Amino acid sequence: MIKKLRAKLILASVFSLAAVLAVIIGAANLLYYQRSVSSADFLLEMLLDSGGTFPDRPDGGGPAEEMRRPGPDPDTRGLRGLFRGGLMNNREMLFESRYFSVRFGADGGQEFSDISNISAVDGETACTYARTVLSGKELSSGQALSGFYDGYRYRAAEKDGGVLVVFLDCQREIMNCRAILLFSITASLLGILAVLLILIPLSGRIVKPFAENYEKQRRFITDAGHELRTPITIINADTDVMAMDTGENEWTADIRVQTKRLSELTDDLIFLAKSEEDLAMVPLIELPFSDLVRETAASFEAPALTSGKSFVLDIAPMITVKGDEKGLRHLVSILMDNAVKYSPEGGSISLTLTGDRKGSRAVLSVKNTTAAPVSDETLNNMFDRFYRADASRNSSAGGYGIGLSIARAVVSQHKGTISASRLENMPDPGIVVTAKLPLCQV
Repeated sequence: MIKKLRAKLILASVFSLAAVLAVIIGAANLLYYQRSVSSADFLLEMLLDSGGTFPDRPDGGGPAEEMRRPGPDPDTRGLRGLFRGGLMNNREMLFESRYFSVRFGADGGQEFSDISNISAVDGETACTYARTVLSGKELSSGQALSGFYDGYRYRAAEKDGGVLVVFLDCQREIMNCRAILLFSITASLLGILAVLLILIPLSGRIVKPFAENYEKQRRFITDAGHELRTPITIINADTDVMAMDTGENEWTADIRVQTKRLSELTDDLIFLAKSEEDLAMVPLIELPFSDLVRETAASFEAPALTSGKSFVLDIAPMITVKGDEKGLRHLVSILMDNAVKYSPEGGSISLTLTGDRKGSRAVLSVKNTTAAPVSDETLNNMFDRFYRADASRNSSAGGYGIGLSIARAVVSQHKGTISASRLENMPDPGIVVTAKLPLCQV
């Protein structure tokens, strides 16, 4: 149990760190990507407005000269406007940009292509790129078409009765985005690994107080259980002597009933405390599980039939598991005892033992009808210690709410699973408890 607690603590810490890093990395990379796209779109808009090249002044001034001319300040409202304002101030960006453009006439024929500002693309390739991005798409008046194609950001719009398509080389920006993403992921993984290496030794110190308290509690239950056996034995012996002197009466009978209940509770508490020890301390042997289940469950047939309840066993032969015989018998007894106790008069009880479809586990299912539908709270908590769904009903049926917790401990010892669910598609409400245990591999 302490090992599971440490594992859950480590997993919760690592998962929380990974979730926070994922949000930070995602937001940072998305912001950088949007900045790159916004920068490219701004430059493409300039190129479209000036016919596929950066504007030149009539006196021969270049694009940088044009941008120095007085004019309206760029709209810097919002994140996109902030990026645009930064580009207007970074005039060298224009000289670093590699771009080309293709113009189509109203009839769809190519009129010209400008590849003077790029060396990696020739005229034929530029036309092919332009036709590819326009293929199957229609441009409406006043709207532009944009996207990425082969490392280039493009923008197309109607211009002077034709269509102008401008491409901007964004391969460097794309490579930067990928590099930043890869670096941030790698750094995050290394950080998570470092935290994991730190948490593994620290988790032992964190759960140490809980482990000590839990061990003290387990030892107290075991020691108190052994100490209680002596007075219980003496009370039974004194009751036998009293019965021989005065004869059997209702008082001696009641004493025997109550001491038997107390003895069973003591045995269950000791068994539960010991069952949570390491499985390596329990001798495991190959057992004919089919025979063990049949022998143990058969002893509950008479009490069930006496109460007018139907009793059915369906046990597949030759199912073998490796485990502790005492613990497995206790498991079957607990499941059958609960089924007999809590099924109403005239109800039905059935036990099924078979192998799963993969042939790797034995599946033990105990079904019984109930007087009322089983609540979700009961299904979620019925394997907890001392949980009782209905105190008044459980008091009349007997029991202390630790039987199913013992069953869970036994199944866990044998590396299995146990669960409970409602009976579906049945005329009467009911419940089925299913335990799955590993089969012996031949």
